[in-house]
Amino acid sequence: SHGGLGGPEGLLQRHLERHGVTPNIIRDSSDDASAADVLRHQVKTLGADMVVMGLFGRSRLAELILGGVSNDLLAEPPCPLFLSH
Repeated sequence: SHGGLGGPEGLLQRHLERHGVTPNIIRDSSDDASAADVLRHQVKTLGADMVVMGLFGRSRLAELILGGVSNDLLAEPPCPLFLSH
């Protein structure tokens, strides 16, 4: 383990390491950018070939009314998406 990271990032790091994945966790503190825009920026910066993500962290109704990362990335994907719902 790389140690160091606490909170949700550390939990995610340890979970992935238990499954044989060495994660590169990036924290982005952009206050004025949407989460989808931050992800698009990271895809471009890293030259990512695919984004793996779960869909709809909120209820479908909340996503429909409020929008969200899922809807935003589905509408304008920055690269191929591998989705879990």
